[in-house]
Amino acid sequence: MSKIHIISSGTGVGKTLITSLLCKYFNDKKINYIATKPIVSGFKLANKNEDLYQIINAENKKYSLANVKRHSAHLFKFPLSPDQAAEKEKVNYATVKTLSAFIKKHDKKYDKVLIEGVGGVCVPLNRSETYLDYLIKDFNKKNDKIILVLGSYLGSLSHSITTLKTLENSRLNPAFIVVTQSLKKDCELYIDIAATIKSLSNFTSVNIIGLDNLTKRNEAKALKVFYERISKENI
Repeated sequence: MSKIHIISSGTGVGKTLITSLLCKYFNDKKINYIATKPIVSGFKLANKNEDLYQIINAENKKYSLANVKRHSAHLFKFPLSPDQAAEKEKVNYATVKTLSAFIKKHDKKYDKVLIEGVGGVCVPLNRSETYLDYLIKDFNKKNDKIILVLGSYLGSLSHSITTLKTLENSRLNPAFIVVTQSLKKDCELYIDIAATIKSLSNFTSVNIIGLDNLTKRNEAKALKVFYERISKENI
C-alpha cells in the first residue's frame, strides 16, 4: 500500500477538489484505492456540500452513514479545530494513534489510500498533538507522496511559505504543489494565481501547478493539467 497525503496551509483552498480529481484519475486507471478524510469538523450527513459527500461520489460509491464511517475516523459536529470540536462535543480527541490505526485498517485492502488532511498542517488534534505529528509518524518516504494545496488569497504567500518551511524542517517534501485560484467573493483582495505562483517559486524548488478555477465549469481543463502532473510524478 502507498499513501497519498493531500494537505494544505489552511481551510477552503481546495483539498477536497484535489482529492476528488485523484479519485477520477484512479477510477479511469482502474486502480484499487480508497479516498479517506480521517477527521471531519462540522459534519452533517444531509449536507451535500459536505467534503465526504463529494469524495464518496467521486469514488462512484453510495453516500451513506456506513460508507462515511469507512472513510473517516472522527466526525465532529462543530466546525472547529479538532481539539476544540472534541472538547465542545465532549467526545474523544483525535490522536496520532487513532489516525494511524484507522489508516492501517486499509493497508491490505487497497493499493493506494488517499488521505485528505484537516485544516492546515499544524492544526491541533488534541492538547499536545497536531496534524503534523501524525504526518511525521505515518509518512513512509519510500512509498508515500504528499500533495500540498495552497491558495491565492491575500495573505496566502505568508501562510504558504510558513507551511513549506515547516514541512522542510520535518523532512517532509511534497511531490508537487497545487495553487488554486481563490474566488473573488471569498477574499478581501483578488490576487491573480500567476502572480502568486511567481512569488512562491522564489521560495521553493518544488514543482508548482495552478488550477485557475474551483468551479465545475472549468473541471475538464483542471483534470487535464492535473492528470499530466500525476502521471509525471508517478502518484
